[in-house]
Amino acid sequence: APTLKPGDVVVLDNLPAHKVAGMREAIADRRGQIFYLPPPAFAGAGSTAQT
Repeated sequence: APTLKPGDVVVLDNLPAHKVAGMREAIADRRGQIFYLPPPAFAGAGSTAQT
């Protein structure tokens, strides 16, 4: 499992699994910082992105 040191930065996307109850508190308890990436420009209803 990953370990955090004080001052570590955690960068997450907006996956619902990254927003589970207690995650922010667990990282804050270890004096880490969380940054969420913005959603991609093509995300959302009516997307015309091609695969």
